[in-house]
Amino acid sequence: MPTSNTTLRYALYFALTYAIIVVIINLVINFLQLDIGNAGNIGALMGAIAFSANKFAMIEKRPVERKENFKISITSLTFAYLISIGLAVIVSVVQDIDLMAIIQHFSPIIMAAALAIISVIYLAVIYFTFGWFVKIMLKNKKS
Repeated sequence: MPTSNTTLRYALYFALTYAIIVVIINLVINFLQLDIGNAGNIGALMGAIAFSANKFAMIEKRPVERKENFKISITSLTFAYLISIGLAVIVSVVQDIDLMAIIQHFSPIIMAAALAIISVIYLAVIYFTFGWFVKIMLKNKKS
């Protein structure tokens, strides 16, 4: 039976993996001076989903329930935003960048709309991919 501890456990697996992958991707991108757009973010998201789904399949040995999947997904999305904001603040301090000056150039309405759209897309990606990966990993264990 799923509990809030289950939700937090797998969201924390997601968060830890996401943070590590984002840092590694950004170090490589900066070292090689690459411009890969949002591919790094999606790659980090997919890697973190795969790791946490694998952990779920290994530990729980059952498919994820819909309500439980939604809770894990929304908590993971929240952690992804907190990690991204935290890393942006760290980078801005290290590189002496004024984040507020950058943010002030954008319309609050456009920023809110963009954030809402991106949030829905990311939540859908986490929700559907997590459940799908758990099913695949459970099926592969049986083989």
